[in-house]
Amino acid sequence: MTSPRERSFEEFFVESLPRVLARALVISVNRHDAEDAVQDAYAQALLRWGRLSGYDEPEAWLHRVVRQRLWKTSARWRRLSLDTVELRAWRATSGDPEQAVLVEAVLAAVAALPARQRQLVVMQCLHGMSQREIAEELGIRPGTVAAAVFNARKSLRESLGTVREQELLDRLAPAQVLAHAVDREPVEAVLEATAEWLARCVAAHGTGVARIRRNVGVR
Repeated sequence: MTSPRERSFEEFFVESLPRVLARALVISVNRHDAEDAVQDAYAQALLRWGRLSGYDEPEAWLHRVVRQRLWKTSARWRRLSLDTVELRAWRATSGDPEQAVLVEAVLAAVAALPARQRQLVVMQCLHGMSQREIAEELGIRPGTVAAAVFNARKSLRESLGTVREQELLDRLAPAQVLAHAVDREPVEAVLEATAEWLARCVAAHGTGVARIRRNVGVR
């Protein structure tokens, strides 16, 4: 695999975009808000690529920029149908129409959370950040993070249920996710499986890629 220091920005963009956009989708549950945040992050990355290309994990920097942008705009997130995530179009792409139904159930549960509570629980469960790291990144109190994450996890467990969580993992998760799901809290494993599924669909279906590529200036 090409190291970050050897990759062009275009190669980095193509390889990382599905994962970055998928995680933004899990936070915002809206394609337009997710694409706007991801587009801004890549535009900043392009301007700084001379420095970022020397990082061991430039994608981590990108995720941070996306998270901060979504946090600042969360109060204005569009209240649109989950169809804007194009789940219906992805049913054919996934090869298993029922997977899209399960993803929709997860995203509906996530969308039901208050916007900022939603982002905090995703940052901990999907990005693997500690409460202190989240507080420092967003400039809020650790106690605020702890309370929000506790309430969000409780709501998600109630919405999905134990049986539903296992069904989601069995149907959505690729082998590498299932391999360590037993060692993780169910909400974390379900969110990771959902993000993995979304990333595969973004890569296969090209949702949002053309617009972001054009606006960032990637050929």
